[in-house]
Amino acid sequence: MSNKAAKRYAKALLTFAIERKELDTVYTDVMALKTAIEGSKELAIMMNSAVIQEVKKVAIYKSVFADKISATTLNFMILIAKNSRSSVIPHIINDFEKQYKAYKKIVSVNITTASKMNDTLKTDLVAFLKKDSPDSTIEINEEINTDLIGGFIFRTDTHQIDASVSNRLKTLKRDLYNTTFTSKL
Repeated sequence: MSNKAAKRYAKALLTFAIERKELDTVYTDVMALKTAIEGSKELAIMMNSAVIQEVKKVAIYKSVFADKISATTLNFMILIAKNSRSSVIPHIINDFEKQYKAYKKIVSVNITTASKMNDTLKTDLVAFLKKDSPDSTIEINEEINTDLIGGFIFRTDTHQIDASVSNRLKTLKRDLYNTTFTSKL
């Protein structure tokens, strides 16, 4: 199934959750499902299996998730399973998360640094990003990668800035290899 279909299913779930005034609850459920799928190889395999009948998948969803997620989210999963689309659920989850963040005006920023950022730097980063989108909530996801040596890699859905020392060293090395030197002696 194409990503286009997953986007449509995600949009339908988002719209339905908004109409029922359960958007935050459904979002929490969807994130719990994402964690469950990422944490259970067996669940992911079951969802993608053409051998397991849809009736059995529905029973599994009910037994595993009935007391963990809302009725709205569970019924949506059951509907997807009954329509033989269980393999699309992980894609629907990813698209729902993106659409939820767009609806709530949440900008996710991934920043990779060589060492932990201090609170002042985070505050300054949020203030800088708020200039472009003052109505948005900025969500910073920090990752530490000591291979960067220093500097940072900044990523959003649409932009990436690599200002790491390791990237500058790689660029310098590439430039030196591609440069022809002539002796002036």
